Amino acid sequence: MTKRKRKRKRKRKRKRKRKRKRKPTRGSADVSHFAPIVGDGAMAGPDRDGRLVPVLVVDSSEHPEVDAVIAAHTHLSPGDVTSNWAVLEDGSGDVVLILKFIRPIEVEILLRFKIKTQAILVDGILASNAVYLQAGRPGDRLSHDIDKPRVIIEVPDGDFNEKWEAIFLHEMTTVFSNEARITRRKAQPMARQSIEMIREVSRFRMPQ
Repeated sequence: MTKRKRKRKRKRKRKRKRKRKRKPTRGSADVSHFAPIVGDGAMAGPDRDGRLVPVLVVDSSEHPEVDAVIAAHTHLSPGDVTSNWAVLEDGSGDVVLILKFIRPIEVEILLRFKIKTQAILVDGILASNAVYLQAGRPGDRLSHDIDKPRVIIEVPDGDFNEKWEAIFLHEMTTVFSNEARITRRKAQPMARQSIEMIREVSRFRMPQ
């Protein structure tokens, strides 16, 4: 092989390598697309039979669409917004709530929930079929300003409710298996017990 041919061959290899690097990973997600949840709480919602509705304090510093939605709405009917759930395929097992607002403004808000620390919020939203959205900044808490503007959003039942049971158990089993360094078979009863304890809170009903 001549020197010129070897040079061309090396050049083609470098070119193929650069192309492979630019190829996106399946299921990868840009963190900037998610509006960060910086605080949470729960409060009684209208027509919920005493069920508590999760309140999400969302950092709107880089997501002005959150402020816009709250300013434009006082209460959303099912026709104003559609909701869908998804599970990230990046290996984290995290769950995403996709809210698409239709009127009076058109905007999409993506909320990411970490299974390890925020599964109780997902479970509470599914139990109450609703969620409160409140704008804030890191460090803000619901208790800091209970009268701050917020909007309640309907999250109707869907196919995800049934899937959630399997997802919840699988991911919590993974958490206990990894932290305790035990087999999944030994971790599963611990995961079930943890889920029962979480649901004592997420599915609590206020006296009527």
